[in-house]
Amino acid sequence: LDKMFEELPLVSPKTSEITSIWYNYYKDNQFQEVHNHVQEYKRPNISGIYLLKLEEENQTIFYSYQSSLNGFVNPVKQIKAVEGDILLFPSHLLHYVTSCSKERITIAFNIKCDN
Repeated sequence: LDKMFEELPLVSPKTSEITSIWYNYYKDNQFQEVHNHVQEYKRPNISGIYLLKLEEENQTIFYSYQSSLNGFVNPVKQIKAVEGDILLFPSHLLHYVTSCSKERITIAFNIKCDN
């Protein structure tokens, strides 16, 4: 996280804490519905997904911040990531995992940053 703040034009937080961490295991057409990570008690700012094992293209889809004319948010794109990558994103960002036909194992986590 410190390296990300060094490389991007962002203000580094005074403190950061992993507030939760869990694993996800998908296979045989399993998926994850649309969700975000702001419901958690400690109100994380940043969430992440470590792609531990991918036997097919990354299936995580993120939505844009901007609403469409019909009032729904639009998918941005499927992130081009490979096994071993970590995807960091704002905790309030809606996202989902499309149906996986092959094995996919991820470790997801939430981080609370304080200035």
